[in-house]
Amino acid sequence: MDNKKDVPINTEVIRDDKGLFVKGTAPGPGPSKQTQEDKDRKEVRRIAVEKYVHELTESLKDISPVLKVKALSGDMVAIKEINDRAMGKAPQSTTLSGDPENPLVTTGITDEEVKKMIETYGQGKNSESNS
Repeated sequence: MDNKKDVPINTEVIRDDKGLFVKGTAPGPGPSKQTQEDKDRKEVRRIAVEKYVHELTESLKDISPVLKVKALSGDMVAIKEINDRAMGKAPQSTTLSGDPENPLVTTGITDEEVKKMIETYGQGKNSESNS
């Protein structure tokens, strides 16, 4: 029973023929109610971020020419920064490898699927030396 209203809570999850939850039966209590203090804090953060973005945008007008001059003079950090901004940062890769004494364990995937992935994507940087 709900202490506030003394009304039974329907804990059974029921879906209609489209697979959608029937009104009043969705799982979980839903989002927590925000207090006025929470709402005020959220608004203050929003305003602070908005102000920061505005100030940053204004300062970029002064920073951009300096960054261009540095990049044109061969400053690798400036060149990298401009490239990252223009082209987007390069994706980072991660190589997983196992120790023969303590092999990498996969769950929810079959050995056949692992073999197919290795055939498709290779074994990482050292795949040629492992052959």
